[in-house]
Amino acid sequence: MTTSGSARTSDEQERQAILLAMDRLLNGQTTRKLTVKDLAEEAGVKRHCLTQKHTDLKDLFYRRVAESGEQEEPAYVLRLRERIGALEQRLRQRTEDVARLEALNDQYVENLAVAVAAFDKAERNWATAAQRAEVLEERLAAAQDRIDELESGPRRLAGVSAPLRVAGRPVIVD
Repeated sequence: MTTSGSARTSDEQERQAILLAMDRLLNGQTTRKLTVKDLAEEAGVKRHCLTQKHTDLKDLFYRRVAESGEQEEPAYVLRLRERIGALEQRLRQRTEDVARLEALNDQYVENLAVAVAAFDKAERNWATAAQRAEVLEERLAAAQDRIDELESGPRRLAGVSAPLRVAGRPVIVD
């Protein structure tokens, strides 16, 4: 396919217009933003001329904008950056909250362990005391039985024919 002279001239004119517009934008001679859309408008060409036809000029524009360090971000990017900043702040706050709650949880676990140990000790002491009480109750019952025997009076000893005397008194044992 051959290109006609007028088409070649038109392409060269577009390229020249784009390059001049690029210089104006990068030198701050216009109030337009540093975007491909504004470059196309400044050059007086349709945007597809940069995005499809003269992609090398589009790439050159992006490189020059990046080198100039004056690239203006679109409003939606600025809003997204603000939103990201707010979300990062919330994340930091939540992370601090989690750390604080984990520390409290650790403290509660330690306190619970101490309480469980104290309860176990009290339970063992109670069991020991209950066993002692049972033994003491048995001894008390035996002592009470002995007291009852002694208080019931003198008895005769089995198999003894003569009365037993203690302190001059007769003792009868059954």
